Amino acid sequence: MHAKRWWIFDLYYNVLTNKSANYRFDLITSRISVEKDMPGALYQIGTGFVFRGNYGGELIQNGYHQLGGYSIIDLPYPEHTAIGWLFLIKAEPYLINNNLQILKLSFCNAYRTAAGPSNFQAGINTSYQFDINNSPISLHAQGRLGYIWYYYLDNLVDPLFDKGLGYTLMITGTYRNRYGISIWRTENQYGQHNPHYGLSFSLKPKGRRLLRISDIMVP
Repeated sequence: MHAKRWWIFDLYYNVLTNKSANYRFDLITSRISVEKDMPGALYQIGTGFVFRGNYGGELIQNGYHQLGGYSIIDLPYPEHTAIGWLFLIKAEPYLINNNLQILKLSFCNAYRTAAGPSNFQAGINTSYQFDINNSPISLHAQGRLGYIWYYYLDNLVDPLFDKGLGYTLMITGTYRNRYGISIWRTENQYGQHNPHYGLSFSLKPKGRRLLRISDIMVP
């Protein structure tokens, strides 16, 4: 296996609410990183910015609630915004690595200044490829079990995040190894013992890199 390198740009947009303390804020993370997949392990290092404040999340959230027939959420934003810097480093040593199955350990630290939250994650990831005979469609199943620690939380962020054990399940379907669609579920992703669901689309114009569980976890 030859080493593969990928440049990755991520943009995460979160709308966070604290009904008991009567406030909301939007959290945007913009990150660029380089990922290198080597025979013994996968490594990733990156940097970016974190923005916390009012970035239109109220309109998006209440629009979604109205479409679903739910009550709107009327919460104020804090007066002050915050902008912070992000540094990411990740290492995932392989235990099993072949064309169909992968089993690996995972260690990741994301440090943020000002806007928070910083976190350290440790766990074990597995994946399996299902190829359909004489078909351009393939399926890919991924799972993760791990622990997440949040640190350097201020008075706004602290009530919304907590440490805890959680898991992730994700199924990806690809067409000709280029177009992909993924559905996923995370449990306790933010340490609050709640499930989260997602749907992601991907396009791989060159090479072959499936959406990974680490891509949809807390940035």
